Amino acid sequence: LTKDNVKKIDTDIDVQERDLNVFITSASRVIAPLWPISTFAARNPWMGLENQPFDQVASWLKNTRDVDIYPSASMIRSAKNKGEIDEDFVEMGLQRWLDSHSYH
Repeated sequence: LTKDNVKKIDTDIDVQERDLNVFITSASRVIAPLWPISTFAARNPWMGLENQPFDQVASWLKNTRDVDIYPSASMIRSAKNKGEIDEDFVEMGLQRWLDSHSYH
């Protein structure tokens, strides 16, 4: 082990610690401060729903958990007025949905 190798190892550790600190800081912005651990979910409560169609999951959540995952009409209007909704994308999605539900 040389003096240069030790300096390199120390530098690598410093970089890793800084990266870890950035990671922790980012995570702390997502997790609400001061929440008691008892309120955190130990596992994903919707696990097992990943392979079902979105509309079926939305319906199941609404009927069994009273959770509405769709935005309200006022939220959609507000987003549209702010230019946050690409109408071409919406039209494309609507056309795809209509095509998948056609009765020819």
